[in-house]
Amino acid sequence: METQEARGVILDTDVLIELIKEKRLSQIIEFIDPRISFITLYEYLRGLKYLNKDLKKEKEKIEESLTILWVNNEILIKMSEIWFKLRKKGATIDERDLLIGATAITHNLPLWTLNKKHFARLEKYGLKLYKST
Repeated sequence: METQEARGVILDTDVLIELIKEKRLSQIIEFIDPRISFITLYEYLRGLKYLNKDLKKEKEKIEESLTILWVNNEILIKMSEIWFKLRKKGATIDERDLLIGATAITHNLPLWTLNKKHFARLEKYGLKLYKST
């Protein structure tokens, strides 16, 4: 059974990074209810390690600002079903992106990504892509 969410959007890692670089994350929070997958949190922190940032402090800042969507059984099952269908077609995608997509599908939230072409393969499985203005 899919979780119904009243409003919100899931940010892909590329969008999260862009919003933080442009210092627009707090503005976005005022208008939409942005959330991220734990994979996005991981990818973001992993990139900050190259910049010698305090990962614990940066993680706390993100957790204070955004809701983190952790993996659960429903997401794992959805991800496995989609992976199997894509594999049969020879069209698999990166596991991290598949997990982010399955999280968005399971929570019935659109995904805001700059990589629409890549994630478009998941639309037939229920992924909605967020159209920013």
